[in-house]
Amino acid sequence: MSKYSMSFFCCFLLLICLQLACVRPAVAGEKQERVQLLQQKMEKLQELLAKMQEAKLREQPPSEIPWQALLQENTERPAYDQYAYLLAPLMRADELDGILQQLHFFATQDELKERGTLFVVPATPLSPGEAMSVKNYNRDLAGTLLNKMSIPTAIEGGLIVAPKPLGQPEVADGSLLFIDLTGCDQILRSRMIGLLQSTRLFTEDGSIDRYLGELLRRSAPQAFTVYMQGHLVWLSLAKE
Repeated sequence: MSKYSMSFFCCFLLLICLQLACVRPAVAGEKQERVQLLQQKMEKLQELLAKMQEAKLREQPPSEIPWQALLQENTERPAYDQYAYLLAPLMRADELDGILQQLHFFATQDELKERGTLFVVPATPLSPGEAMSVKNYNRDLAGTLLNKMSIPTAIEGGLIVAPKPLGQPEVADGSLLFIDLTGCDQILRSRMIGLLQSTRLFTEDGSIDRYLGELLRRSAPQAFTVYMQGHLVWLSLAKE
């Protein structure tokens, strides 16, 4: 976005704000209706501004490794192709610790050339310089996010992959992938996570099917179960 475009947009926002403050005298019902219309315009303009800022970010390489400790909903970094959340409210501490280490390892291997997959981990506040660990994993927030996606919180845990942060309204209406990590060993988890980093699921040249096909090829003879739950594609190990 050029400086001229941004300046024009800011002036337009200022004009709308002045309109909100200077609504001419009118009957109560008419005045309330006008205020509501102006508020709706403001919301749409704010959404447009956010989209323009995200588009500008996508043109720039990231400056941080694609790993985020999520302290509260709707604070994810913007402008990534996909978001992979580790949601494991009931996973044993030793298994959770192993997955956290794997996610962080793959994130640190990223060359920071493009905004691909952002690994998101629900967390409690960290002290300055403190590394993420099992004790900082926020199981309550993980359960809340699972509930929002209509995934039973009784599962051990898994990775849910979405094209946008889970708090955005349009996410519920689009395709999602849930990778159930129950029973997966370290080698299989590495294949799953590595493929998430190298494969786009929601861009024009990518798909969930492509990810599943490549995972099957690399993991043979391991068998999987795949089924649909509304817009959610659920992947898990096949039961023997």
